[in-house]
Amino acid sequence: MPGCEINTDDGHFLAFGLKEYSFGMHKLSFLRQKVDQVGGILIAAHPYRRRKIPTVPTILAGTVDKTNPQDGRNLYYQVIEGLNGRGTKEENAFSLNLATIQQLKVTGSSDSHQTGDLETYATKFLEKIECLDDLIRNLKKGSFYPVCLRTCDQT
Repeated sequence: MPGCEINTDDGHFLAFGLKEYSFGMHKLSFLRQKVDQVGGILIAAHPYRRRKIPTVPTILAGTVDKTNPQDGRNLYYQVIEGLNGRGTKEENAFSLNLATIQQLKVTGSSDSHQTGDLETYATKFLEKIECLDDLIRNLKKGSFYPVCLRTCDQT
């Protein structure tokens, strides 16, 4: 499935649906505009990175200006990577708390950079995924949940 992790001024985001990189995607609002133009989806990847973890107010301080005042949901991404195989228990808790606050579904991923990172967390889809359109549609409708692939002591 084609997709990419894009480094923005607001952190890393997984983008599905884009066919090419455009200058300016380091700005989250521009990236979201490009993803929307192709009917894609953005996932906030490991949102704890570049942030201090300890409290819920810390979570809100970095996200409240990017939320819809009507319902508190984030305006830029639709899903949060909640369980990351390279994240600590505290870092994953941060992501899960952020998802709860913003009322968003979470994915799981190994975020593998080496073989030891493999087979930690994954995302289980409730429907068969055969193409990129299936993936995007199921992510948008929330037809998935994170799973642990080994002994999980991080959640």
